Amino acid sequence: MTYEEAVSLFDAGGVNIVKLGLGRIERLLEKMGNPQDALKIIHVAGTNGKGSFCAIMSSILVSAGYKVGVYTSPHLVGYEERFTVNGEKISRDDFTALTEYISILSEDIGATPFEMLTAMAFEYFKLKNADFVLLETGLGGRFDATNVIRCPILSVITQIGMDHMEYLGDTVEKIAFEKGGIIKENVPVVLYKQEMEIFNVISDICRTKNARLYYPKRQEITVLSQGFGETVFDVSTD
Repeated sequence: MTYEEAVSLFDAGGVNIVKLGLGRIERLLEKMGNPQDALKIIHVAGTNGKGSFCAIMSSILVSAGYKVGVYTSPHLVGYEERFTVNGEKISRDDFTALTEYISILSEDIGATPFEMLTAMAFEYFKLKNADFVLLETGLGGRFDATNVIRCPILSVITQIGMDHMEYLGDTVEKIAFEKGGIIKENVPVVLYKQEMEIFNVISDICRTKNARLYYPKRQEITVLSQGFGETVFDVSTD
């Protein structure tokens, strides 16, 4: 398989096709030996701010000396942008090799392009011996392909708003419930400052899952300077 063929496979398959559910990716990962189980994952859901959180947290962890994998979507130019380790994109050769490997395994499963890409991310970060993986949901949370993971070390929910209502529901409470689906038993949760309706939904899920909730009662962000290269800001919380 060439790189161009690998890209064509995802383009032709319709990378934005949505088929919620975990059965297909569970079967695919089982064939692969469940590489996701070997990773320390920080799972990130939300409407806005997922990419910013992953970028900031990755920078912090890399500065502390860790090897950090980041899986995000969508991409701007090429699929390689979705897979980075310490800020470096996956090589075209690695992307092509993993695409060929995953495509063969998923032939009888009918995995969607996003599910295949997600499985590739787990395998790639395992091969790279990543210390931590920042895993961004594609859509929602509860039935998103990334939610195949069993036990992340932390669940993070950024700002929630009205998005993908045809799949997630027509109220913020319904959408919050779907995104709160990433919360796992006894796994701590960090929640961005939200409307009270959203906070109530997430806190109820945390109580049910015995998951400790970290939530700022007060949050103020002050931008000190901003430019093309960087943004400097202060964050104050209680």
